[in-house]
Amino acid sequence: MVISAFTPAAGAHPGRTDSNGGHYCRTNCEKWGLEYGEYHYHNGGSSSSKGSSSSKAANKAKSSGSKAKSKPSKSKSSNKAKSNANSKAAPKKPVPQQLNISVLLNKESVQLPSKPVRHEGQVLLPLIDTLSAFDIPYTITDKSVHIQLDDRTVIIPIQHNELNIQVDGQAVKLSTPMIIYGGKLMVPLQLFRDALPCTLEWNETMKQLSVTL
Repeated sequence: MVISAFTPAAGAHPGRTDSNGGHYCRTNCEKWGLEYGEYHYHNGGSSSSKGSSSSKAANKAKSSGSKAKSKPSKSKSSNKAKSNANSKAAPKKPVPQQLNISVLLNKESVQLPSKPVRHEGQVLLPLIDTLSAFDIPYTITDKSVHIQLDDRTVIIPIQHNELNIQVDGQAVKLSTPMIIYGGKLMVPLQLFRDALPCTLEWNETMKQLSVTL
């Protein structure tokens, strides 16, 4: 009796195999549950080439996602730059402008040691220089200028942006604040009109101030 030792290969499609017992699928691959070009063994095993390619695709997708998330940081930097630009565009405060004027005291020309200024549309005179030029006596006490003239007492605080003075013990409010400019107290013409027994005339065209004491 002759017994054949043939054992069929289960779960494999026909085709030649290499020395490792496997080969690449070329025909009818879907019938055996394989992809075209997939390397497999006839004993049911398969290569890991398919899995490795999937892993590479997943890693590439993660890398692309991380790059997309990093873009908003550029937008935040741009917004900060715009905010800084807006803060620098704040309006500037008006700056006093020096004036070249002529001054007449009792119709005679008088030279002031320092120049008057125009500030917020008003003419301001250097107080101490003007008092000296007009020969009006004064003293400085407790950060205030004290004037005594013809039984009239005037107290003028030496303070920037101050509006209030005292005339014979009564508070007088100026319409234009006094300022300190170039280390000197500059006062509006109104102060001389309200505080001193004098008359003033300002000629805007000629830039001339006439004072009568």
